[in-house]
Amino acid sequence: VLGDSASQSIGASTPEAGYVLRVRDRLDAATGERWRVVNLSITGAKMIDVVDRQLSAVAALGLGPDLVTSFIGANDLLYPWGIDDARRDAGRLAEALPKGTLQSRMVGGPPSRPKASAINDVLQSAADAGALSLFHPWDWPTTRGVWAADRFHPSDVGYTHLTEAVWRAVELTVT
Repeated sequence: VLGDSASQSIGASTPEAGYVLRVRDRLDAATGERWRVVNLSITGAKMIDVVDRQLSAVAALGLGPDLVTSFIGANDLLYPWGIDDARRDAGRLAEALPKGTLQSRMVGGPPSRPKASAINDVLQSAADAGALSLFHPWDWPTTRGVWAADRFHPSDVGYTHLTEAVWRAVELTVT
């Protein structure tokens, strides 16, 4: 698991209420095998942190993962940089991720829409070339009760929606 605080269940009532362990439990049930999760996410991480720090940790640990998820980008939208910088870092991310990584799309919305669109365009090009698989983690049936008290991280309800989005992508890949 690569990414930011969303992959650490920040905002959820317990780590088990986040999406990572829920998806792992579903993998266990669907495959009849026990899946081990190595969660290398970092609170506050940006795309470049996945490239420079988290993927380096994968290599240093000598891991040959069967499944890689990357849930990253919210902090990049908040960072005061330009669209060209966003495209550059999205390109570096897409090039560095292992082939077949399940990569989250960005959510758009003022004032982040231009950056989010630029990042999504780069990621979509990589997906079209077969380098990674994109999923849309923000396609929620409702926004009622989905945010934690900090109004930035998902609540347990939000993580339930994230679990469904990630699971749909995982299910197409693994089961």
